[in-house]
Amino acid sequence: MRFTLSSRRYPHHVVLIGLAVAIVVIWAHVAFAQGSEPEPLLQTEGVLEEGDRRIAQDNSLYDTYSFDGTAGESISITLESDAFDTYLLLVSPDDEVIAQNDDVSPSNRNSELYLTLPLDGQYHVIVNAYDETGEGPYRLVVAPAASGTTPSNSNLTASPSSEADALIQQGMQQYRRGQFAQAIATWQQALEQFQRLGNDSRISDLYNNLGEAYRSLGEYPPALHALQQSLAISQNLDSEPETGATLNNLGLVYLDLGRYDRAETYFEQALNDARRTQNRYGESVALKNLGTAYYKQQDLGAALRVNQQSLSLRQELGDRYGEAATLNSIGVIYSALGQFDDALRVYQQALVIDRDVDNQAGISVVLGNIGRLYRQQGKLSEALDIYQQALDIRREVGDRPGEGTLLNNIGFAHLAAAQYDSATTQFEGAIAIWEFLRAQPLSDVNKVALFETQTESYSGLQQTLVAQGQVDDALTVAERGRTRALVEQLANRLADGTAEELKAPDLETIQTIAQDQAATLVEYSIVDTGLDNPTLYIWVVQPQGDIHFESVDLAQMDASLDELIQFSRTVLGGRGRARITSQSDPLTQLYQLLIQPIKSYLPDDPDANVILIPQAELFMVPFPALRNAQGEYMVEHHTLRTVPSIQTLDLTRRLQRSQPTLSLATLTDSDFLIVGNPTMPVLPVLAGDEPTPLPNLPGAEREARAIASLLNTSVLIGDAATETLVKQRLPSARLIHLATHGLLEYGQLEATGSLEVPGAMVFAADDEEDGLLTAEEIFQLSLEADLVVLSACDTGLGNITGDGVIGLSRSLMTAGVPSIIVSLWAVPDAPTSALMTTFYEQLQQGQSKAQALRQAMLETLQDYPDPSDWAAFTLMGETGSV
Repeated sequence: MRFTLSSRRYPHHVVLIGLAVAIVVIWAHVAFAQGSEPEPLLQTEGVLEEGDRRIAQDNSLYDTYSFDGTAGESISITLESDAFDTYLLLVSPDDEVIAQNDDVSPSNRNSELYLTLPLDGQYHVIVNAYDETGEGPYRLVVAPAASGTTPSNSNLTASPSSEADALIQQGMQQYRRGQFAQAIATWQQALEQFQRLGNDSRISDLYNNLGEAYRSLGEYPPALHALQQSLAISQNLDSEPETGATLNNLGLVYLDLGRYDRAETYFEQALNDARRTQNRYGESVALKNLGTAYYKQQDLGAALRVNQQSLSLRQELGDRYGEAATLNSIGVIYSALGQFDDALRVYQQALVIDRDVDNQAGISVVLGNIGRLYRQQGKLSEALDIYQQALDIRREVGDRPGEGTLLNNIGFAHLAAAQYDSATTQFEGAIAIWEFLRAQPLSDVNKVALFETQTESYSGLQQTLVAQGQVDDALTVAERGRTRALVEQLANRLADGTAEELKAPDLETIQTIAQDQAATLVEYSIVDTGLDNPTLYIWVVQPQGDIHFESVDLAQMDASLDELIQFSRTVLGGRGRARITSQSDPLTQLYQLLIQPIKSYLPDDPDANVILIPQAELFMVPFPALRNAQGEYMVEHHTLRTVPSIQTLDLTRRLQRSQPTLSLATLTDSDFLIVGNPTMPVLPVLAGDEPTPLPNLPGAEREARAIASLLNTSVLIGDAATETLVKQRLPSARLIHLATHGLLEYGQLEATGSLEVPGAMVFAADDEEDGLLTAEEIFQLSLEADLVVLSACDTGLGNITGDGVIGLSRSLMTAGVPSIIVSLWAVPDAPTSALMTTFYEQLQQGQSKAQALRQAMLETLQDYPDPSDWAAFTLMGETGSV
């Protein structure tokens, strides 16, 4: 319990601080030379240590200093320590506490006071630790307030700056109690006052505080805005402690958004700054946060190491809040490592501290993690009980993201206990919160990353519905749990009001889409209870509306599904990790898993459309090359294409219908953009590599020339195929064919340090452009093309997320292209040239895009029987004729 301000005299036992104990008195006479800065009234360094007096209320150590003050004088008092959590009090000449301060902000344990002195006489400054564990060196400065905080009126007890500081402390108390919305309102009032006063230092503090509070509510756009404002001001003021706190808080927002690499960058910068300035408290905070980023990226060893470093620092500094938070993080890591006894031990240590310092938010977090630990051990009743305790606190403090996480975890506990009605209620509650959070005006990349942290709830609800035999309803949940950001982007491209009425498709809508497409839809969903029991769900929606469902147990496989897919890609010469060896053909094994269970529901007519809707690693499956028991490839029996969700299929069809009908016979030269074998730029393929010229592609040149001749149009080759010219022509072209190098890694932040969306197409460089048209650049374009063919290596790859594959194909789709052909591995030159030429010949004969690609594969297979030569390409989106 801390001191409270009141009109009463200072309590008797505290009055003794200023009367009966040895007082360190530093007298300072204020001398003003014309135009000179005022000297400090008091400036000293000291140490709280055993032997100092202790306050009876909480047994905390204190020192006392005195200075002479004048009524009406505005002053600032700052107390800083890297060793302990500070607490600062000011006692007036008549022995009354007139001001006190705990922390500058939720992330800064130093103390500050700004006020106008009410009386002439001797004031006492009490340098105090927050609790009995606090001790170590500190620095105290009392000085005339900066001109921006000097009041312009004659009110001696309530200057604008002191009123604003009182609001800051009120907000701090609200924040500590978990009253985040109230803290925001209070700090906004203080911010307005300090903006009128022009006090940039306090404005920076307040933006930082607001950022933390908005983040606690899950309101990420205003959190990022406030923190970026704070960072700009603190960097301009060269305020290193405040800059470090803001860097940490920005990292925490990106951590919540699921952008762990970006969060890690901020934490590392904060850590480096703290070590450079010997800010041990800042170092402890950054270490703990960095450990969380490592944990989220599955680097458990590094996560444990830096958290243990943080714990040692926080214990040395007497930072009990921080000690509890770090103990909790260590418990999470122990739990992930299967060291359940160690995890429970440190959780309980954290819980004792959080309860001792009345940290309700911390208590809720630890309780939630203990509940998860019990669930992992099969102690479902204990888990549900402790989860409920945590949930009550989260709801009381208004922590929406934390509430969603707990509802999700409670849902899985009910699911494990076969309490399906209760599980359904909890999962639906969690999903409602996730969809509320995603409705904020986030950037596309942030929305995708945030969605990736939420997909577990959709998986849990699918499992719950399937367990109750409600398999059709589970299909709608599977749709609801994928490509939400992509769907928004596509809807925004339409001018028919779709974006305003956008919602996930219900069962009737899904059946209507299958009928409209005259296609058989095959949707895959990989679900996992989190207890190493993966299952594959497969729904088949036939054109007439019939829905069939199959479930495949993946836990009985010798290798994981991901390993099998990677093995198949290695066999085909693609980017795969040959972590398993087998005498069996992986293409046949995948057929048995993915196609055989639903074979009887697929059309007998090989020209009938089959649309595959994969999930996760299934996006990397070479479906055309899958082999049945008779050794026949899937492409021999079915016309295939791929989409990331059924709803995107509906939206790409609307995009196609919103554009003028495309006919090869009526297109003019300006409608085509055909590129082949540009002059290759000299560049490092990956960050740190030596710049090197990419190899020429003579087969791509022959391919482009042959296609241009076939379509009676011009072609861009060599030096003429500059990125600048390509970017100029892209927006108006109706059919685009790019035969060049594709770079998968380029654009990944960890690879190049430059961009966020992976993938680039290579063209000739010039004075304006570097020759690399990135997926991020394409994302910003508005295209009118009906078809884009990326005849290059790995153009269908990227970062696999719940929103689909983030890379070139998604960027083209969001740019407005309804049909895209991309590759899943490094395609060989000569077979690709033959395949692409045949594809356009088939289009000229009136075949649909999917039928044309199938026929091109079948004809190429005759001359190149190895599927690595012809099976890499896949059609995404629409299949209409051109």
